[in-house]
Amino acid sequence: MMASDNLIDDLQAFGFSALEAKVYLALIEQNAPLTGYQVAKVASIPRPNVYPALKRLVQRGACLEIPEDGTVRYVSVPFRTLGRSHVQTLSDQVEKLSRLMPQPASSMVLTRSEGLDALLAHGRSLINGTTASLDVGSSVGLVTLFEFELAQSRERGVSQRYLCFDNCPGQGCGLCVQPLAITLGNFHETGWLAMVSDHRQAFIATGYPDHPQTVLTTMEPIIFSLDMLINLRQAVSTS
Repeated sequence: MMASDNLIDDLQAFGFSALEAKVYLALIEQNAPLTGYQVAKVASIPRPNVYPALKRLVQRGACLEIPEDGTVRYVSVPFRTLGRSHVQTLSDQVEKLSRLMPQPASSMVLTRSEGLDALLAHGRSLINGTTASLDVGSSVGLVTLFEFELAQSRERGVSQRYLCFDNCPGQGCGLCVQPLAITLGNFHETGWLAMVSDHRQAFIATGYPDHPQTVLTTMEPIIFSLDMLINLRQAVSTS
C-alpha cells in the first residue's frame, strides 16, 4: 500500500489528479481491458467518479477505450510510452515558447562556470538556441557530448562548420562533419571546446574531462577571433 501511495504522489507531480492516478494504477495492475464498473471496484472508488477520471486519462493518452458488444472497456498505456510522449510535448512547448519570447536587450555577456553539469547545460542551451550558423572547434570525443543537439540543429537547417583541435587520426570521434584540422603537432588531447552561435555568442571550454571550466560570452573581439580562425583555416584547406 505504501508503494501505491508513493506512486500516487509521483503521478500527481507528473500532472495527474489523485483520482486519475488511482484509476491509472488500477488499470496497470490488472493489465487487462476493464469496464468502468470493474475499474471502480478494483480502485475502491465510487462509480460516478470513475468515468470523468477515465475520460481525462483517455484525453491525455494514458488509457485507451475499447468498444466491445455495446460496452466500453479501458486499458492502460504503458507509462514509458506515456512518459516519452509527455517529454516530447513538453520539449515542443519549450521550443515554441522560446521562439515567442521577446528578445532581451543586447548587452555584453561574460560568464564563467565549472564542472561537467555546467558544460553540458550551457553547451546544449547554446546549440538549441542557434538559428542560422554554428561553428564548432573540438578536442577528440568532446563533441560527442552534444551529439543529439548537433543532429537536431542540422535538422533545423543550421549550417555547421568544424575544427579539429587535436589533429585526430583518421575519422577521430566520427561526429565532426568534414572537420578542418589545426596542426598542433602530433595527435594529443587538448580538452578544448569552442562554439560560436550565429556569429554573436561564443562558448569556450577547457580542462575536460578532469576539471571542465567554461566561458560564455558575447564579447565581439573573442567572437571575431574565433570566426577569423575558422575562415582562415577554411581558406587554406580550399586553396
